[in-house]
Amino acid sequence: MVGLDPERHQVDVIDIAYDDALLESYGERIPVLKNEGTQAELSWPFDAEQLERFVVLKV
Repeated sequence: MVGLDPERHQVDVIDIAYDDALLESYGERIPVLKNEGTQAELSWPFDAEQLERFVVLKV
């Protein structure tokens, strides 16, 4: 797995437990990674290879 470059990547952890709209949207798919630039999302279930492709290709 590639490491995240802090110059290119930022990770924000968002607790959706108290937000009904987010819970409705993401509840069964968490964890979800989202690229803020492209709006692309990677939802569970995913494996290490899919995660690496998402991080490398979607930045």
